[in-house]
Amino acid sequence: MKPALLLITLLWAMPSLAPATESAAPAETRLPDALSDAERADMVTAANAYSECLITEATRHDDEPDPRVIADAAMGACDERLQALGSLLTALRLDPGYAEGFRRQTRDRAARSLLGLIMQVQGQKQLAPQ
Repeated sequence: MKPALLLITLLWAMPSLAPATESAAPAETRLPDALSDAERADMVTAANAYSECLITEATRHDDEPDPRVIADAAMGACDERLQALGSLLTALRLDPGYAEGFRRQTRDRAARSLLGLIMQVQGQKQLAPQ
């Protein structure tokens, strides 16, 4: 039993015999101030496309009485646009922390705006003479 234990210990301690492979150096990340005006415009366009999609999708669920259900349905339908924004931020090589924060802020701001709009429309419907 001792020779087997010795062999395992020696194999464990040996450096890998496989040739070292060079991994590609990760691309440098950029901060927002390093973006061109066109790249910033692309970010704003993608964020606006998500917000517009939410409003369009919310109008398709106009008969739903619960604003949260309308917002959830719209956000689910527009998730592809939000993913496209995330892909754009990745393609621009933005710092991952900044990119995630921008994506999350875009989502949260659009959702808050959407809920306010839905509640306003539903309030007007209730006040309208029938």
